[in-house]
Amino acid sequence: MLSDEEIILEYKSTGNKKLLAPLFKKYNDKLFGLAFYYLHERESAMDTVMDVFEAILISIDKKDITYFKGWAMGICRNICLKKIRDLKKFDELTETSDNSVEYGSDRVYNDETIEKLLEYIPELKENQRVCVRDFYLLGKSYDDISRSYGMSLKEVKSYIQNGKRNLKIKFDKSAINDM
Repeated sequence: MLSDEEIILEYKSTGNKKLLAPLFKKYNDKLFGLAFYYLHERESAMDTVMDVFEAILISIDKKDITYFKGWAMGICRNICLKKIRDLKKFDELTETSDNSVEYGSDRVYNDETIEKLLEYIPELKENQRVCVRDFYLLGKSYDDISRSYGMSLKEVKSYIQNGKRNLKIKFDKSAINDM
């Protein structure tokens, strides 16, 4: 059986991605364990392992790898930390921040967050836009939104989830442009 480094050298000489399969199989469980340690969610950890394999395929030709396991685990750690940072940024959209006030169960967002929401919500698809607006800005429940627009609860949840994801992308792009 070839060592990790021998597999990498053979891959680099042939470009045959199938040669990397034994490495992916060998370290799959370790990468999953590390991702699960950071993210505490099975599905997120599985997605992260796939992201790691994708990152490896993209960068393996450009790197001189002497210790594959350490390199792959480092990529995994970095991807996990990025996901955690992104999640924290996104939570600022949906949770009360230090500059916000709560009245009972109603959330009142700080001015900066509301301005950003008002700027980006109109760019969402129509169903996402009305569901996100009604849920976050008007404080309506899923049931209220469902009845108001004749949608199923499942549709409302899906539109809100997809709208949140699209808003997160817009917030991330905005943050990069503000740098």
